[in-house]
Amino acid sequence: MSNNSTLIEEVGQFQSLINKTTFTGNDGSSLECEQGIQENLEMLERLRDRDGNLFLIGNGGSAGVVSHILTDFINVNKINARTLHESTLISCMGNDYGYENSFSEPLSTLAREKDLLKHTSVDLRTSSGAKTSVNLCLIKFSKNLTLILNSNLKDIQGEKNLITSAIFENYNNKTISINAKKFIFCMGGIENSRYLLWFAKKYKSKYFDASCPIG
Repeated sequence: MSNNSTLIEEVGQFQSLINKTTFTGNDGSSLECEQGIQENLEMLERLRDRDGNLFLIGNGGSAGVVSHILTDFINVNKINARTLHESTLISCMGNDYGYENSFSEPLSTLAREKDLLKHTSVDLRTSSGAKTSVNLCLIKFSKNLTLILNSNLKDIQGEKNLITSAIFENYNNKTISINAKKFIFCMGGIENSRYLLWFAKKYKSKYFDASCPIG
């Protein structure tokens, strides 16, 4: 948002962003925003009623985000929520089974069909554009329980050294471009740095001042 924008203009930009939020079902079909939110809420209510576990997964800074969300799910919603990034556990799984299986391997022991898996990580793509192997393993594993995934920030675009749009993609390869005057990265401290460093490497000095430290 521009520093010269009025409050009304800023509210309008935020409303435009909300209007572009999309939800999809497990078959890839589009859902209305309110319907998508309602189905998520109902899914969590059913999970609590059947005494299931909610597994929260995040990479990098997103691991810190899910730790915070975990507190609210337990304290406010009274849901059995758990994370899987405890340092000794994830390092053991990565060492014994490979990093791509560091979440799916413990889930194969802990998860039951009545449980729910929520992956909150915002993933970078490889140079070829492929999804990270961690997520592919989770998607394969999720045939045994319900899985909720976020869309991923795929790229940024701009002109005259300014970022003017952010491109997101879901796991059905549907993309959406969000345009704004300014973008604020609010993905957790580590995640913010990871994205900034990756974009700086990809675009060099196009969007970043080479004389200033990044990350």
